[in-house]
Amino acid sequence: MSQVLQQTSKTTDIEWWKTSRSLPEIAEHLERALKEKQELQHRYAELLQENRQLSSRCAKADAELTAERLLRSEEALQANGRVAGRQQAQLAAREKLLRDEFERKVQDLQLELNKERHLLAKRFEKMKAEAAGCICRGNSNHSFEDTIYTAQPKALRITYR
Repeated sequence: MSQVLQQTSKTTDIEWWKTSRSLPEIAEHLERALKEKQELQHRYAELLQENRQLSSRCAKADAELTAERLLRSEEALQANGRVAGRQQAQLAAREKLLRDEFERKVQDLQLELNKERHLLAKRFEKMKAEAAGCICRGNSNHSFEDTIYTAQPKALRITYR
């Protein structure tokens, strides 16, 4: 789909340049194209920052889950020594509920992170397509390379033994 958008923008841009234009019109067109490119680069930087924040939140939630799991397993070991029968079953049920709750939280954050990564990748492809169709792309000051973004694996499912 990005090729279709790129093709139509190139065609429109070519048609615009085929007609006779005055110098002020050309200057205005170039300024507008440069401004659009700068806005896209700014938005891309914002999206990268937002992606870093989501990754940080996911890592923090994962660390909290791990700490909570360790705490609960220690409590369970202590409780096994002094709790019997019905009370032990209740404790196990509470532990399972807490584990499930934290697992859902982590999975929600991972899902949100993956959605954001997908959206970032789509926006980046759109920005690359728009930058490729930009008339100022011959200028070496406006080169753009994808050296940072790499595809991320799908959300990992946390399992407990």
